[in-house]
Amino acid sequence: MIAGEKVFLTGLERANAETARAWLNDPAVNRFMEVGQVPITAAAEAAFYDRLETSSSDFVFEIHLEENGRYVGNIGLHGVDWRHRFAELGLFLGSPVDHGRGYAADAIRTEINRATGRVDKVFVRWLPQAQLYFSKPTDRHYVLDNASGRLLFGDDVHGMIPPSGRNNILARRYRYGGGREGNVAAGTISQVLGAVPGVRGARNIWPAAGGAAGELIETVHARGSHVLRHRLQAISLRDYETLAIQASPDVAVARALPNVDSAGFPAKGWVRLVIIQQSTDPRPQPSFELRQRVKRYLQRRMPVTAAGRLSVVGPDYLPVDVEVTVAPRDVFQAGRVFELVLGQVQAFLHPLTGGPDGAGFPFGRSVYLSDVAAALEGIAEVDFVESLYLLLEDVPQGEEVAVPPGRIVCAGKIDVRLVTR
Repeated sequence: MIAGEKVFLTGLERANAETARAWLNDPAVNRFMEVGQVPITAAAEAAFYDRLETSSSDFVFEIHLEENGRYVGNIGLHGVDWRHRFAELGLFLGSPVDHGRGYAADAIRTEINRATGRVDKVFVRWLPQAQLYFSKPTDRHYVLDNASGRLLFGDDVHGMIPPSGRNNILARRYRYGGGREGNVAAGTISQVLGAVPGVRGARNIWPAAGGAAGELIETVHARGSHVLRHRLQAISLRDYETLAIQASPDVAVARALPNVDSAGFPAKGWVRLVIIQQSTDPRPQPSFELRQRVKRYLQRRMPVTAAGRLSVVGPDYLPVDVEVTVAPRDVFQAGRVFELVLGQVQAFLHPLTGGPDGAGFPFGRSVYLSDVAAALEGIAEVDFVESLYLLLEDVPQGEEVAVPPGRIVCAGKIDVRLVTR
């Protein structure tokens, strides 16, 4: 299969032969085509399909709509001259309702020679794959090694070998990043590399996103068991969660809540998927684009009857306030101790990188006073902790702050006080 933005191409299917024959016998379709003797008989059409199966100079593909898979026409290369790199391009759309919608233009990409004004290059789109193990010899597939930026093509057993020649591979879009370090805050990017007429400067209005570290072996082992279980189909709640993380490297955490609609009210059959975006912000929220990307990814992998009952939203944080009084070992380092204690508490309560083990807080995980005390014990500049309180909206909570199953903690108001011995 070869995919574009609006259509995808497949090999000819004899099941569609009668539909194609009816189109080619229609004067509105064939008046600008060299189709030979018309009307085309069923026997002639069958002979045409037989000849294509063994031909090395004619290649014809069916055009299908990306949105619903509907068969709309054919496109092909005829009389291919491999030595002089020449062929005739043929294309038709069968129904008038499909004309003028950009389907034909999307089925093929051409490059025009500026000197002659003629088309001298035709590019066919190849599809990215996770691996080539299941690719057939005729599949135009490739694998992108994101860690090294290398493109890996087939060997004519598992995937095709690209045609030889210079400048025969064209990337329509190329993106390069620096992992998580590239997820810089808004306003960080301020330098323009190279002069641009009329541009004095530039800056990023929104935080950069999308950078992710290479996958660890331990993560591969954990993900492998999930893939074997869900088989890329969202059936159970855990399937929704693991597939949401697989949809984009921007998704750090996902939690699926059953029977909750898009407004947060009880509704049978609905799935409310809460996602948190990879970010160093104290309260990370997913962008609209990320929510839509995850939703589209899951809708293609969930039961059709449930596709309209999925909502993807950001987290509902539970801010935990902390009041702590500490004594510095050196009173002359009071300012530094204040910053260290404040930073340690804020870091501990970060939803993605906080918690006792630094791996973040799961949804519904309570916050314990003993955990916060243990985090403060690691500050060498602190002599002792005189008092420590956990609060919700200024109300002390005792030894534990209970968190509802659908919520996750974050740092609220942190009040640090210093005393001397």
